[in-house]
Amino acid sequence: MEAGALSASGHDAARKWFADYVGWMTTSQNGMEERDARNNHGTCWLMQVAAFAQLTGNRELLKYSADRFKTVIVPAQIDLDGSLPLELRRTKPYGYCLFNLEALATLCRIVSEAGDDLWTFTTADGRGVRKAIEYMFP
Repeated sequence: MEAGALSASGHDAARKWFADYVGWMTTSQNGMEERDARNNHGTCWLMQVAAFAQLTGNRELLKYSADRFKTVIVPAQIDLDGSLPLELRRTKPYGYCLFNLEALATLCRIVSEAGDDLWTFTTADGRGVRKAIEYMFP
């Protein structure tokens, strides 16, 4: 809106569309199946939910995104050594690992801007996005 690309009513309509869309993502069968995927599909679902929640000012969904990252995504997708074993088993493991890591990093950025620093989050056994980045770096 500040750039003048959208009028105030256009901006409001776009925000409403994304609010409706994220509502569908979080309640539809298709959306919940993607949410429950244990690989990059689940990560990308959560990244989108966080982005649309940020756009629409939905603090509840941003908190949900942070909580799900900590309790579901990291424990299920990042191994103790930082690898992404569900992606390593796929046909193009390097590409899938980088793709998922990009989605994880984007999710960290979005949620961290809202006040919950996911960059430094680790599980009790040390799993976290930083460890995944360190694993992939070499």
